[in-house]
Formats: sequence, C-alpha cells, structure tokens
Amino acid sequence: MGSASDDPVRQRSARISANSFLRRAKSLFASSVTKHLDKVSFPNPLPFDGVEFYKRASMRYQGSFDVLDLIEAAKKELAQPAPEQFKVFLLAVMAGLRRREIDTLEWNAFRWERGTIRIEPTKWFHPKSEDSIGDVEIDPELTEVFREYHAKAKGCFVIESKVKPRLDVKWEHYRCTSIFENLIEWLQSKALSRPCAYPRHELRRSRARLEAVRASGVSR
Repeated sequence: MGSASDDPVRQRSARISANSFLRRAKSLFASSVTKHLDKVSFPNPLPFDGVEFYKRASMRYQGSFDVLDLIEAAKKELAQPAPEQFKVFLLAVMAGLRRREIDTLEWNAFRWERGTIRIEPTKWFHPKSEDSIGDVEIDPELTEVFREYHAKAKGCFVIESKVKPRLDVKWEHYRCTSIFENLIEWLQSKALSRPCAYPRHELRRSRARLEAVRASGVSR
C-alpha cells in the first residue's frame, strides 16, 4: 500500500491486488488441496491463517462517459475514415465482444436471419471459458451495418488486417493490434474523463449501460 501513496484510486487498486494475491496464496493450503498430499506435513496453524483481507471494494462498474454521445462521435469520426476501428468499436460497445473474439471473428459467425453472432471454437479462436460459448444478440440496425460491410469483404475475417493470423507462437498474437491501439487513442481523447489503462474493457462493459438506456425508452 505504501507505493500507492495518498492517491485513493491507486490505494483502491492496491487493496484489490493484495486481496487477489492473498486469496491465491490461501488457496494453496485449502483442504481441497492438502487432502491429496497425505505424505506432506503441514504446520499448524497453516500459512496465512488469520491474515485478513482488506474490506472488499465495490466492483460495480461505473462508466466515465456517455455511451450515446460516444456512439454519435464514432459515427462521425470513425465510420468513413477508419472503418476497421469503427467495426471494432461496434462489436465492443453494441455486442460486448472481447478483444480476442473481435480479432478472430469470421463472417460465418453472423446468423443474419436470427440477428446473432455465434461465439464458438474455431481454427483461430478458443473461448476464454465454456461460458463464453453461445449466441450474442445484436440489434437489427447493427445487423444491417455489418451486412453492408460483408458485401464488401475481402476475406473471411470481419476486421480486415494485413497481419496474418498465427498458430505457431506461444505468446498472444493479434492480427489487429495497430487497429486496437489507434482506437484506444481515439477513446482516450474522446471518451474517458479519467486515465484508464484498459479503455477497451470499459467500452465493452458499456453495453450493459446502453441496454439500460434503451430499456428506459431513451433514444437519439
């Protein structure tokens, strides 16, 4: 906590990180683990017994921007001059897709008549978890936007990039790194009222806020 100084934001982040590390450390000595190690002698009390967590910080998402204003700005400033950035933006904010899902999304994932995007294992994509597999519903307007892009597509991937996908690497390889980075710069200049290391995450989470706005009957 010392390195967080007097900055309340950094202190909150440090507490969350400390709790995470402590939780992992305690899990090493959980009964579900030690019961399989009958030949190992463990001290009593076990390591980390009695070490308390920091009070759990609220993990409720609070956006730092107006999502509807951001969508309007993206239409005006990205749709024509930077269509790949605009497609990434739409898939994140309107469909809530993650970076890896967007990077390797293929056109055959669209179920046009159903108005859904199928997230499932492919040659290039392995879901983050089993819970990530399924259909993502998208608005009819968004479906039509991507129908138009599909009609002009030059390849199988939704986001066009000169970088080829690779399976022969041990690190996380993205086809669309430069597109993501350019979009991040745009987001930081347009959307975020506070510094954020992961604006893509905030953009993806904004889908829930957008749905809440729509449910309330507010539109522009």
